[in-house]
Amino acid sequence: MLVVFPNLPGCGILRDALESTPNPMAFLGPDRTAFMKQLTTLEILNSTQMTFHSTSIAVERILCEAPNLLHFKAKDMALRTSCFDLRSNPIAPLWACRNLQTFHIRTQSHDTFRTRDRGPRMSRMFYAYLSKCCPRLRDLNIRYSDLNMELESGICLLSEMKHLEKLVLGTNASHMPTDRDLDWLSTLDPRKQSFREKIRRWKFVKSLKAPKLEAQRDLAEKKTTFEIYSSANNLPDLKLRQAIWEASTIAGVAKTLETIRNQQLHGEYCWPYLDLLHLLPGGFIDIHDITKYRPILRYQDSSELKKEVDIFAKWLLESNKDHKHMELVSNEEEEEENSTDQ
Repeated sequence: MLVVFPNLPGCGILRDALESTPNPMAFLGPDRTAFMKQLTTLEILNSTQMTFHSTSIAVERILCEAPNLLHFKAKDMALRTSCFDLRSNPIAPLWACRNLQTFHIRTQSHDTFRTRDRGPRMSRMFYAYLSKCCPRLRDLNIRYSDLNMELESGICLLSEMKHLEKLVLGTNASHMPTDRDLDWLSTLDPRKQSFREKIRRWKFVKSLKAPKLEAQRDLAEKKTTFEIYSSANNLPDLKLRQAIWEASTIAGVAKTLETIRNQQLHGEYCWPYLDLLHLLPGGFIDIHDITKYRPILRYQDSSELKKEVDIFAKWLLESNKDHKHMELVSNEEEEEENSTDQ
């Protein structure tokens, strides 16, 4: 069942499940273009019965066709990672909602691309795309199966969101963020630190270099991609596409870290309005000592988030049990094979 309220200025609400159709946007009919231009707030509820493919297409079309969209919440809908992968598809449509302030969603890798999507490479593209296309975000809530949070994954690229007030990132990645990964969040004045502390905090900026093979691949991809851009006639947002691509490299991450360092030396810090921060990696459920990096941060807990964390913890426990069971079965089979050979 679908309920749309076109009479409410710029507001639409989707309720229950939309049936999977060849064109998930057909529900708007011939007035779709006009509706999209007026849309400012959209919340999609109870969409768990929709297929991954249909939900992702619907979300992509909305983000690419609603230039005045300010608030988008669809925590049960999945957005495929390939939609913002400008490395695989350099001329893919960019999101039109450049003034987006609220964004709640779950992202997911398509099975075909699952292996390629893992690791820092795809995470850097995700962070770069969001920070460049939606720099005015205030409330960001992303749940992603393979999102990485280590420094090389480019989580610091989100520092370009100057107005960010709430940030929730969830992932089942096993990597636990360390001091090295989160030091850039600190509001401590680097000028008041000891020389040894300064060296410890920022020496990774100099050492943050891509492996030779990855650096060569970046150069080759950059040449090919920029040739495509130069040959494409009237390709919209050319400079923005180039900026996203540049930021998604290891060199782009190092440049961002250097910018953060220079800002700190002048008493400026990323996310000056940040009020809520939750990082939910698979290695643990929450970062309780986040105030070590942001002493003035008001750490908040909401019942809704706590419930979500409990569900995540239960799921993680079951996943670990299944993994251990598979390892046990594999070891038993290996022992049987060895005994048979003997």
